[in-house]
Amino acid sequence: MDKFCQKFKGYDKKSRKVRKDGDMIFLLFLIVNLNSAKTQFAKSSPVIDGMFDGNKVYNQYIRNFVKIKPTDTEIPSESIKVYSTYDNINLYIFFKVYQKGEITSSTVRRDHNFSLDDWVEVVISPFGESKESYSFMVNPRGTKWDAHFTEDGAGGGKEWDGRWECKTMIYRGGWNAEFSLPFRLFKYSDKDTIWRINFYRYTKNKDELDSWSNIGIENNRYRVSMFGYLIIHPPRKKVRNVIIPYISYMTSDRILKEGIDMKTILFSKFSFSGTYKPDFCQVEPDMDKINLSKEAEIYLPEKRPFFLEDFGAFDMDIPVFYTRRIIDFDKGIKFSTHLKGLKAVSFYTKYDSLQERIKGLRLKKYGIFGNLDAGGMIIDYRDNLSNEISYAGDTRVRFLKNANLLLNYALIRNNKDEGLPDALESWFSYANKHFYLSLGYKDYQKDFAPVLGFITRNDIKGPIVNISYRTYLSKNLKIKIKTLFNKLRNHEDEKVLYGWRGNIEATLNNSYGFYFYNNRFGHRYGEDYFQNNFYDSGIFCDLGDKISFTTGFASGDFYGGKMEYPYFSVFLHPLTNINLSFSTDYSKVRYGDTIEKELISIVKCEYKVSSFLSFRIFYQKHSINTEKTKVFNSLIKIRLLKSLKGYIVYDREDKKENIYIKAIYEYRM
Repeated sequence: MDKFCQKFKGYDKKSRKVRKDGDMIFLLFLIVNLNSAKTQFAKSSPVIDGMFDGNKVYNQYIRNFVKIKPTDTEIPSESIKVYSTYDNINLYIFFKVYQKGEITSSTVRRDHNFSLDDWVEVVISPFGESKESYSFMVNPRGTKWDAHFTEDGAGGGKEWDGRWECKTMIYRGGWNAEFSLPFRLFKYSDKDTIWRINFYRYTKNKDELDSWSNIGIENNRYRVSMFGYLIIHPPRKKVRNVIIPYISYMTSDRILKEGIDMKTILFSKFSFSGTYKPDFCQVEPDMDKINLSKEAEIYLPEKRPFFLEDFGAFDMDIPVFYTRRIIDFDKGIKFSTHLKGLKAVSFYTKYDSLQERIKGLRLKKYGIFGNLDAGGMIIDYRDNLSNEISYAGDTRVRFLKNANLLLNYALIRNNKDEGLPDALESWFSYANKHFYLSLGYKDYQKDFAPVLGFITRNDIKGPIVNISYRTYLSKNLKIKIKTLFNKLRNHEDEKVLYGWRGNIEATLNNSYGFYFYNNRFGHRYGEDYFQNNFYDSGIFCDLGDKISFTTGFASGDFYGGKMEYPYFSVFLHPLTNINLSFSTDYSKVRYGDTIEKELISIVKCEYKVSSFLSFRIFYQKHSINTEKTKVFNSLIKIRLLKSLKGYIVYDREDKKENIYIKAIYEYRM
């Protein structure tokens, strides 16, 4: 091939081949088929060290990036080159980043927030017609971030962790990042020779995001249909089994526990996973938050490994299934596949002591009549006292360039209530580089409360309008304005959630800023209706790689009382392998002569001694009036061998304490 990056005039989806007589222009990322030059490639296979191995290994590159933000020009301020090659095991991506200014990198914890760092990212979708993608990101220090997304980024998330390698190198005038991505991470068929791919580069000091494919706006970062093409002949996948037995011991009760996880890949696109007697003692504790909404519980992210991969497909606008409702179980299985635009995921869990059995099925078809996606979901819950089945469906039509029309419907059937309580949501959204508009309508019946759902309010109906605007007043000054209008009433035509809220945020040099927030929502709590009106303002500051903090104060009318709510959080990075964070939230609400006080203080420390040893410490103090709870959790992670890990966990909540000793061995065949 004479050129690595070429322009073609179309792509035939039926034959899955590039054609030269179409009307649309696509940017194709061409990769040499290594099978045709196997001997030559084997002599110069890349060494993953962050250093450029020369043109014998990486002999083609792309550099035609566009700037997504700021929007003053589409030309990136500094250039970037991306090289690529592959073999029968890995796909190799090499970023050569040119950067004359300061290189910012502070995060050392995997999957932590990269908002304070420079970074590069590659996003891959083996199924070109789907909305599913895999993201791999790294900062100059070599800290990794990865995620598995569904629904163009609306489902899934960073909880997915793959085993891949990346090395970086910082030098005068820029930095390098070299990725080694095993093909076993992806679900694909060897007949899928055209994948979708995109590359991103973010410079923190300039708040600049550059993209290889012109995605138009930042919100489209995981919109697969906006990606470029990757032409590749991947190796044929064989049946693969991963078996992970473990053993753990809890010292307080002298309980020895053993279990096993397993995963099987069948025919490239089918996967089967199972777990028996799962144990999650190494999972980080949840952080408490002050709940400013009396009628709604706080959403907690899922951290348990079994519920991470593939369960993002169950995320819907009407949340009839929330995995954190499954508190404990003895065994579980799940099955997933992706065939020609059809995504299917099913699961089953059982908890013997409560005779609890939960089954679920999710189907989604993409690209019906071009721009129509439609799917359905069934959740079946049964225990020794009750049973309930939830049905849900969703459709999405994409038209114009950045407009969407969505319709979601759900109903439940159980052995307690008569009738079929249902819920309906419809949304229209439009976005461009500066402006975002969302128009919606909700109608939730009074008895719509699925056992496994996360429904913050039922018995509501009415319209919702969400508007946001972002602009750059100068090269270094960014302004964001957001407004939300709700006119939700119950089915007796009484106000439930009625009013508006708005906020404005200004950021200078992507490091310093302030925000102002005003909430004028009326809330119905029980039989009473309160007109809330409170203000929230604060500042945030990033002082280089070593320290960043946020502090603010909220006050006003709150559910018939007067609220005062100061808060503060700080992140410290004293050394390259140590992260420290501290946060405190305090609220005081006065109802006449009665005062309700709540205080939450959290301290976290992470220390990575080496690639074989790391520590984590978590301390939380939560007090409500005179009641106090304290949580202390520490973890020592030891990597004994490549496939053998050990955990020592000390957990104390008030006067109850436990010590867990756990060993995990991963066997692949």
